[in-house]
Amino acid sequence: MQARDHASQSVLDGEPNVGSVRAMAKELKKPDEASIQLKRTRNSLLHIHKIPPEILGNIFHWNVMLKGDFGGLEKRSHNFLFVCHHWFEVASHTPEIGTFWGVTPRDWARYHTRFATAPLDLVLSHVNDDFVCLDPTVINVLQDRTSRNTIRRAHLRSGAPRLLRSILSSLTPHCEDTRPSQMQSFILSSWDVTPVDVSDFVTHRYFQKLQCLDLTRCTISSWDLLSSSRTGALTKLHLDFHPPSPTPTTPQLLSILASNPQLQEVAILSQAVPVDRIDAPCCVPLHHLRQLLLSGDLRHVFGLHQQLEHPTTLDRLAITLYNCTEADIPQIIGPYLRSHLQRRGRSPSGLGLSLSCDRRIVFNVGEGGGNHSEAAQMDSVIELSVRRLGRRPSKDLLGKMAMDLIAFVPPEDIVDFWGNNEPVDMGDIYTRLPNLKTLHLDMVHLPAVFPGQNFDEQGGIPSSVHTLTLERLTVGNNDWSSLTTFLARRASSGERLDMLKIVGSNHMCQEVKESIEGMVHEFLVENMNPLCPFCEL
Repeated sequence: MQARDHASQSVLDGEPNVGSVRAMAKELKKPDEASIQLKRTRNSLLHIHKIPPEILGNIFHWNVMLKGDFGGLEKRSHNFLFVCHHWFEVASHTPEIGTFWGVTPRDWARYHTRFATAPLDLVLSHVNDDFVCLDPTVINVLQDRTSRNTIRRAHLRSGAPRLLRSILSSLTPHCEDTRPSQMQSFILSSWDVTPVDVSDFVTHRYFQKLQCLDLTRCTISSWDLLSSSRTGALTKLHLDFHPPSPTPTTPQLLSILASNPQLQEVAILSQAVPVDRIDAPCCVPLHHLRQLLLSGDLRHVFGLHQQLEHPTTLDRLAITLYNCTEADIPQIIGPYLRSHLQRRGRSPSGLGLSLSCDRRIVFNVGEGGGNHSEAAQMDSVIELSVRRLGRRPSKDLLGKMAMDLIAFVPPEDIVDFWGNNEPVDMGDIYTRLPNLKTLHLDMVHLPAVFPGQNFDEQGGIPSSVHTLTLERLTVGNNDWSSLTTFLARRASSGERLDMLKIVGSNHMCQEVKESIEGMVHEFLVENMNPLCPFCEL
């Protein structure tokens, strides 16, 4: 108790009304009816009370508002409501605070009563239990909000399809005619294997103010429900439909795209990619496009891409092609990649190549940021992923496909290589990529990184490499010598590595660790085997 009183005295030392505040603090220790009023009077003398209410209200709003153009999913705290009476009064007169109810049905039941007239940003996240139910009162409030057209944004991401369907039903107007909607952003993403039907939700709506439409793992009864007359102000369109949703015809999809000329981000995936072919191709101008993501059968994806007229300097172009054969590399994929690179011009930051034995070949043009996972969010990137469905291709076949693809790209432009599970003979890669600067290998046997003995000659790691990351290594008792020999030769030649990072090796002895530290500028070791992080061999 004495320590707490001493701390309180230290906090008050900087206050101009310290004498009055301390006197009131003594009175507050007496249990009488006037204690609450005394507390409020005392608080009014503190510095924090001098902040104008409109500024304090803005601070509260910023604490709970959705971040970004179309909102984020961070759960913000409303604890400022319980700090003092003055803060509660200011918050009670700041309607913007009521635009966000939290991210779970439990949050909604708690906060839905506040500011019924404020526009609502409805967010659902981190709820995967399909037995979670909406409170009946919340259902009634959502239906009332829908009828009054006061829902501004709805961002619903969940692995509970039954819950998503219940929410959609509450957001669906019960009317016979078609009415305009004030909604500016709608995101529905189902993580469950069961897709969610959005047909009823869009049937009786015009979304003329909608800027973001993101439907992931959804179905729709007819693509006419998303026809050109439904939207017109979209800047972001993400369509990832699954069976039993019908596949749109090319004219249907192009009509949607053409009616939204301000589109900046477009993703057309899976069942949303048309499979028909039109006799008279027509290009849809998308002059403001910055990101384009396409995924599907090779011929269907390229057929759609030919219909889109977009800037060559996209921030991101990601194309995932399925059902590819070995012959498709030299006949279709390679020529496409080369022509696109020629139109784009040489990238100042170089080109990254990612190979994996799990049916994947990825090219990244631009700033890949060292992260080449399929779901990576990268800036200034062209990503080309090549897959084969069915039988898993052998390493030799994948390596041949990769080498065939490299033939369509100036090898001197490739500066970043990421390989998984020893996808190809590394000596061949090193020989073909003379300007390699960053090398990242995952799930490899250490000797495979250093083919042969002539590390600085033909087949060895190029001297241009300055960053080497080795992840989930398999290392035998005598294998570290191949790495230390390579590092010693680089150090003696004056070309030490700038960075060596080893993540998740099965073992490393202390002597090897200390030896490596003296031969590179920076050495990082992470996630070693906890049973023997630096065992003595």
